[in-house]
Amino acid sequence: MAEAEKTYFKVTGHLHLGLHVRLHRMYALSDLKLRCKGNSEKLATLEELTRDASKLQRVSVEEAEGNGEVAGRGDENEAERAERPAKKSRTDDPSTAKKQDKEDRKKMKRERFRTAARSKHYVGQLIWCSWWKHELKPARIESIVRDSDKPFLIKVLADPDFKLGDDVVSGGRKGKVTWDGRPGHQFARIRWETGEESQVIPASEIQPHGEA
Repeated sequence: MAEAEKTYFKVTGHLHLGLHVRLHRMYALSDLKLRCKGNSEKLATLEELTRDASKLQRVSVEEAEGNGEVAGRGDENEAERAERPAKKSRTDDPSTAKKQDKEDRKKMKRERFRTAARSKHYVGQLIWCSWWKHELKPARIESIVRDSDKPFLIKVLADPDFKLGDDVVSGGRKGKVTWDGRPGHQFARIRWETGEESQVIPASEIQPHGEA
């Protein structure tokens, strides 16, 4: 083996042995034999080719080792790497693949919802926020959040400062509060200046008269 380690050849023609060597590159004879992977026929043919300068041209140790162009066993080309079995990726594992698929579907569903939300102009709408266990609070949708489990960025509005009997304004109309459902219900009723009684109105849409 020591002799083979110190014997070098330049590939001058196609060997047709499936060794994945490159033309005009230099290889140690020991490396070429290892590439035969114990195949007796390949080893025998390789032995014959070492005597054919049109295929393998012997070079001196000085020439091979002096210019640093020797391809060693660690210098694999793409063809050699392609022969290796692919490393098992995380998605090859059924449980991981299933989990990834679930996450992908969830992400797609979330994105479809956000697209629909943008098209329906949800931003700016008043909603009831249920962050509190026993109470709903008025809030406004500030924006559509792209990368979050929660689709909206909302701003909780301060409770309107009015009470039963106060003069208030809602929708540009003036009136007096005749029923206040808070805190259990965020609604109120107003008797308009015309004497008409309103339907229930969200408290967030009612303002004290002085702040209108």
